[in-house]
Amino acid sequence: MEFVYNPKTGVPSKVIADVKRKISNMVYSVNVFKVGSTGDYDQRFKYYERKGYDKMCIVYETSSLKYMGTIESELNAYYKDWETNINYNKGSGGPAPSKQVEKYYVYVVIQY
Repeated sequence: MEFVYNPKTGVPSKVIADVKRKISNMVYSVNVFKVGSTGDYDQRFKYYERKGYDKMCIVYETSSLKYMGTIESELNAYYKDWETNINYNKGSGGPAPSKQVEKYYVYVVIQY
């Protein structure tokens, strides 16, 4: 599985348009994709690798749990009607961080 680490950082209102543009370009011609968030992208990478995904891209990084949630929620609302989006939750469908972490990440996983 391919891993791409190229996140945007900053206040959600300042970066959300760029993050949407980045994801839209990546998922234009894929079978399925899903947006998620995590405090441990290595763990999530291994999970999606076992599930047969082809690529994981970290698209946003922050030290704020609130900012992470805002970006993830906005992305899931934006992509909710895309045919290839298989994120049936509005976000936070995965395990919550079990402890305070220094960084939080929003990612997209893709199957071609």
